[in-house]
Amino acid sequence: LAYHHVLFKGHHVIFANGTETESLFGGEQALNAVGAAARTEIFAIFPEMRRMASQTAGARPFVYGPEGRKLVRRHLANDVPLVSPKDKDSCQSVA
Repeated sequence: LAYHHVLFKGHHVIFANGTETESLFGGEQALNAVGAAARTEIFAIFPEMRRMASQTAGARPFVYGPEGRKLVRRHLANDVPLVSPKDKDSCQSVA
């Protein structure tokens, strides 16, 4: 099993080998989690991320705790997928 981080100038939902996934989120907490060597490399490629990490927007809204659980229950009760075909059309494909 190989795991690769994909990093863009923004956070994106992409399809890789037919599976929905996300690019590496450039937020402050996420960048702290990748380790010093990886952060150094990221900042060398995207120097603007050093000052923008706290302002990085997610590809989709972040939903936490009770609000997230309520959203999942509502989707399950109504048999509605969390990702609609419309969402899939707006995503980037990576082969």
